[in-house]
Amino acid sequence: MICTVRAIDEKDYSCIADIIRNDLGYKNSSDSEVAVRLNTIKNHTDYSTFIAKYDDAVVGFIGLIRGLAYEINGDYIRVAALAVKKEYQNKGIGSKLLEEAENYARNVNAVTIVLNSGIQRINTHNFYEKRGYIKKGYSFRKSI
Repeated sequence: MICTVRAIDEKDYSCIADIIRNDLGYKNSSDSEVAVRLNTIKNHTDYSTFIAKYDDAVVGFIGLIRGLAYEINGDYIRVAALAVKKEYQNKGIGSKLLEEAENYARNVNAVTIVLNSGIQRINTHNFYEKRGYIKKGYSFRKSI
C-alpha cells in the first residue's frame, strides 16, 4: 500500500475529527466544532495542515504554524499537531507527515522545526529522536 500526503481539504474534516477524538483522546470534539477550528486554521496564512492517505482513507494529519523567534534569526515551523490512527501506526505514515513538514519548512526558508510531546509519551520521543530531533526542555501550560 502507498501512503500519500497532501494539503487538507474540507472533505477531510470529519476524518480529522475522528482522529482528534479517538486517537488524540479529545472526546468532546464534535465534527462541527472541529470543522469550525479547521476552517479558521485553513484561512490563517501562518498555518498549514497536511493529511496522510493510506488505502484511500485519511489516516493521519500534521498541523504546522509558521512563526518568528526571539532567540534565532529567521522563521521557524512549529508542529502543533501530529497524529496517526492507532491501527495505521508503525507503517511509516508519521515519518511521511514529518518529512512533509520538513519539506514545507525548507520551501518557506524556515531555519528550524520545533514541537512538543507529552512527557509520558516515551515511544513518541524515540520516534522524534530517530529522525534527528533533539530533546531540549519541558513544555508548560496554564488554562485561562
